[in-house]
Amino acid sequence: MRKGWIAALCAVAAAFLLGGCFGSQGQKHYYRVYYRPNPAPVAQIEATARVKTLEIDKVYRRYNLVYRTSPYEIFYFTNHYWASRPEDMLTDVLYNHLKTAQIFSDLIIKLDKTPDYEISGEVLEIDQFDSGDRWFAHLNMVLTLKEFKTGKVLVSLPVEERREVFGPEAVQTVRALGEMMDKEIEKFIQKIAAELERK
Repeated sequence: MRKGWIAALCAVAAAFLLGGCFGSQGQKHYYRVYYRPNPAPVAQIEATARVKTLEIDKVYRRYNLVYRTSPYEIFYFTNHYWASRPEDMLTDVLYNHLKTAQIFSDLIIKLDKTPDYEISGEVLEIDQFDSGDRWFAHLNMVLTLKEFKTGKVLVSLPVEERREVFGPEAVQTVRALGEMMDKEIEKFIQKIAAELERK
C-alpha cells in the first residue's frame, strides 16, 4: 500500500514538473515589427542614399521585449522575444518602406559605394507601458537625413508616441508599434521629398 502511494506521488510530481517545462508558461514567443508599406507617391530623387543601422539605447539592446510600469523602472519579458536584434529589425523596416516608396533612385545598406545621403536614427525607447488597467505601445526615436560628405543634417524627425492597446498581450503592442512606424516613416519620407525638392 505504501509503495502505491509513493508511486502515485512520484507520478503527480513528474506531471507537475513536465507541465512546468513544456506547458504554456514556459513557451517562448518571438515577434517582429511588420507591416506592408503603402506610401503616397513622391517624385524620385536621382541620388544614392545609404540606410545606416539604427542606434538603440543599451536598455533595449537585447532580445527580450521590455515593459514599464513607471518612467523609473523597466522589466524584461521572460518568454517574449524579438526574432532578431531590434536595431537590425527596425533598420530593415525603415529600408523596406523607403525602398517601396522609391524616393531615391539607389538605396543601399552596405557602404560599398559613396552615397549622396545617409539616413540614420536612434531608438530611445520601444516598450509596453502598463498602467495597471490600461496598456500602451510606446515609441521614442529620431530619424535623420544627412548629406554624406559634409554630415549636414537636412531633415530630422523626432518621434514620441504612445498608443493604447486592447490588452497586455505582447502581440498587441508589437502590432501597434508597426502601425506607428508606418505612420512616422511615411511622414519622414514626405519631409525628405519637400526638403530635397527645394535644393
